[in-house]
Amino acid sequence: MAERKLDELLKVWDAADRDRDPGKDCPPISVLWLHESGGQPLDEHAGHVHACERCQRRLEIIREEHARHSRRLLRIAHAVPRRLAEAVSSQPVRTWLGSAAAVAACIVVAVFVTQSGTAYADAKRDAYVLEWLGRLSETMEAAIRLERQYPNDPDVQLFKARAFFWQGQVEEAKAIVAPMLAKDPDDGLANLHMAQFVRTEDRKLAAAYEQRGADHMPDDADAWYLRGLLAGRAQEGRVPEQAEYYTRALELEPQHFLARLSRAWAHWELRDFEAMRRDAEQAVAIETGMANVWDTLAVARDRCGHYEQALTASDRAIELDPECAAYYNSRALTLIHLKRFEDALADCRRALDLDSGYWAAHWHAAWAHRFLRNREAALDALRAVVEACDSGNEYENEYRICAAANSCVLLKELDRAEEADELAAEIAHAGALQEWPWALAGFYAGHGSAEDVLKAAGDDPEKQCRACFYIGEFELAQGRREVAREWFQKCQEMGVEWLVEYEAAHRRAEPLRGSYKSDGSRP
Repeated sequence: MAERKLDELLKVWDAADRDRDPGKDCPPISVLWLHESGGQPLDEHAGHVHACERCQRRLEIIREEHARHSRRLLRIAHAVPRRLAEAVSSQPVRTWLGSAAAVAACIVVAVFVTQSGTAYADAKRDAYVLEWLGRLSETMEAAIRLERQYPNDPDVQLFKARAFFWQGQVEEAKAIVAPMLAKDPDDGLANLHMAQFVRTEDRKLAAAYEQRGADHMPDDADAWYLRGLLAGRAQEGRVPEQAEYYTRALELEPQHFLARLSRAWAHWELRDFEAMRRDAEQAVAIETGMANVWDTLAVARDRCGHYEQALTASDRAIELDPECAAYYNSRALTLIHLKRFEDALADCRRALDLDSGYWAAHWHAAWAHRFLRNREAALDALRAVVEACDSGNEYENEYRICAAANSCVLLKELDRAEEADELAAEIAHAGALQEWPWALAGFYAGHGSAEDVLKAAGDDPEKQCRACFYIGEFELAQGRREVAREWFQKCQEMGVEWLVEYEAAHRRAEPLRGSYKSDGSRP
């Protein structure tokens, strides 16, 4: 149907072109467009086209629009016909047929751009998904494939630059973007990319690039999504700003599921779990066959306390990708919330089978063992967290210290006070005590008070809540049940309810040494 309609439109277009300029030997624009779009040979027109300045000018405009169309996919059907109309209107239109040519051109170009743009958009989307998932080697392979298919496309070049950058090849990334900026210093996205690439070596220069990029940003969904992606990787506490960029992308294209998914995780960083859940629900509605989307929904539902619904989403994620350790880990946390501790341990073991160094699975296994009162097993899992976490990563290092602090509590429960004191002293002297995990470790070792721990936690409600919990655990291990209850009550009052530790520990405060069956009930 589309091809038949296209043939009819080309006939009208060619007739209009001949009627307007019958004395010229130049082929109609449609012939040139077909030649550039699909490789159709020029045949008898070849000699004339190569020698004709006017035809070369038209070809140059077509090539230029081909190189640019990916960045303006929604507007290209209007932009190309306008440029072409300007190029061929050297003489006035004689008849109404000339006016019809412009309309026909719009439709023809729209059909061509839709057909070629769909394949391009699908390939680029698949590549962006790999990038979002952090699959670095596959991202680079996708970049090479895209460059082979679309060698002059600026978005493809920027994607390849990011693929190098994510792999730590910063100079290679800059080498791709530098010529783009030399050709067009006002290329907004190229400036934003260069800002990211030079940030670690020259923050002032990075700020200049970023400002220039912001001043010349193309107003389309992909551009705003990429700006949010780059802002998120800057690691400078720019999450609110990042969320705004994703919001703008979604205003322009509500079905942009990567922007939707990314904003969901931005909400997670901002601890707005209801907003995260809403975005995740919409992302699933857009992309039902992607496991990571279902896992995001599972995490959001779990944080909102919708545990049965979270379990359903986790099941779907694992069904779509049964080889991903993170999905089993997410389900393990939900199973802990549902007091299905043995099932949670099974998922932790499966996650560790897939990724033996996955510290988060050890962390959840430790909590499942604690609720089952398997202290020795919990202690082993916490030690694994300490060994697996990277002390150079701020996020992982916090869990490493918390795992060590929990190990101190367990050692005291096991009447191994000397080991607990040695471990606490070792942790306390390993870093600055003004940071709250270190302050907590110092408190365990007798080097500070509970108030010092809260002071070090600052104004962050989650850190405050964690600090209260760990202090309560310490007091509980010392047999000071009423004091422990007061600290656990503070956790609840702070309203940070999504962490299972706090609620479970509050229930466990009486009786002092109570235990749970696998279904969560006391024996």
